[in-house]
Amino acid sequence: MERALKAEQAVGAAADKRERAQSLRSLDAEVDYYLWAALEEARRKGRDPEEIARMEQRLHRAEAEAATLDEEWKRAEEEEQRALEELAKLSEEYAEATVEPRVEAEKLRVEEHKLRATLSSASIVGIAATVGLLLPPHPSYVPVLGVAFVFLFVSTVLALEAMKEISSHVESTMISGTLPQRGRLRVWLTRHTFTIGLVVFAVFVVLNLLA
Repeated sequence: MERALKAEQAVGAAADKRERAQSLRSLDAEVDYYLWAALEEARRKGRDPEEIARMEQRLHRAEAEAATLDEEWKRAEEEEQRALEELAKLSEEYAEATVEPRVEAEKLRVEEHKLRATLSSASIVGIAATVGLLLPPHPSYVPVLGVAFVFLFVSTVLALEAMKEISSHVESTMISGTLPQRGRLRVWLTRHTFTIGLVVFAVFVVLNLLA
């Protein structure tokens, strides 16, 4: 991690150096243009030869400075490219070194989703039994109960899909060393639909007990 941090800092420093060199090149190009335009204007108007010679000398010095700035910009660009390549190499080494821990973490997530799928499906059966045993034959607020069933069903489906997806992720990680990114909304729904379903069912029970 320390090497990667240093590589990132080197990339930032090289990028700053390149940008400064590019700014100096742009300013120097403008100066060269104005000097050239002034020299051409002096030649066109037939001014004093000594003055024209001095203007030519200034233009030559400016062109020499521009050549120096071009070399500095090229060196800065090459330095930035080397820093980027070093950072990419270190990132690849880090990914390869962390393959096993990431695979183990994915296996734990599979167990988590397996438990969530089991609890969600069992809760559907348990809620149906609870409604039949503890509540009146025709309870109120049935749509609320329907919402609870929907959330639990969605939780079961998402957990099963997550298990399948993680299996493919583990295979991809073992082969390429990279771990695909998941959608944040889907991850949030997978984690919380079970809890929301139970909360909605609890609201249904309370509403019927207070009715």
